[in-house]
Amino acid sequence: MLYCVLGSLTSTYVWELLSLDSCIAQRGSDYYVKHDPCGMPVRNWYPFDTTHPGRFLFLYFIEIILGYHVSVFFSLAIIIIIVYSFNRRANFTNSYFQGFLMHIASQLQCCASKFECMFDSYTKSLLSVEMDFNHLSQYYSKILDYAERVFKVFNILIIVYISLTSSLMAVICYQIINPEMNSQNRIKYAILLVVWCVLVYLMCCNGQIIQEESMKVGQAIYNSRWYKHDGVAIKLKSNIVFTLARSQRPLEFRSPLFGSVSLFQFMSVVKLAYTYLTVLLAFTGDK
Repeated sequence: MLYCVLGSLTSTYVWELLSLDSCIAQRGSDYYVKHDPCGMPVRNWYPFDTTHPGRFLFLYFIEIILGYHVSVFFSLAIIIIIVYSFNRRANFTNSYFQGFLMHIASQLQCCASKFECMFDSYTKSLLSVEMDFNHLSQYYSKILDYAERVFKVFNILIIVYISLTSSLMAVICYQIINPEMNSQNRIKYAILLVVWCVLVYLMCCNGQIIQEESMKVGQAIYNSRWYKHDGVAIKLKSNIVFTLARSQRPLEFRSPLFGSVSLFQFMSVVKLAYTYLTVLLAFTGDK
């Protein structure tokens, strides 16, 4: 929300109004000044004269509302996935944010720690150990089911976001290296590029963390002291083997078109943006 307010309203809308002189000089003629007015957040060609104050203010506020909602949509798309759920402890002194991906990673981490210390107590009976292990196995299955539902819900969103991110990053980079662009607009586009990269990196980084935490569950079962209890190796052998076998396949946040959402996917987005940029430069003839 800080990015939407400060980044969109301040660096885009206010900044454009403060650089009217350089903008008018770039237009070159009164025709473009009338139909492509300076001070607007986004350059548009209007089929009528926009120099009238009433028309200009009307179009200006329309673009502010549209641009703000677009910024909020793309920002909240990542906020919902990463830092959506708000939890407050009973003493109201320790508040924290945890989203869907962070919540899944925390659940996997908790499950791995419980598996690793499951057989540390030597005073438990075999029946008690069996009940605790079966309960923990069900807990692990519930985490996997919950993660699959979350991934399915945000499947289309990830496809749209990654597709738009690559093309938008290419356009932003083109605006930065455009020789006709003034220094103020270059700084504005550079800030926008950094924000897009950070948002995509946060999403891919949390997807990578989920993969790593899911693999730690199998390592925790392997490192547990199941062999210290008499009868556990015989009674729970099949359950331990099945749970260990399932944990060998990493839990991945996947999309049908782009595959697993991880740090490798982040590099793929950057490479795809660079490809779009080279194609754009080839078509425009800029070097």
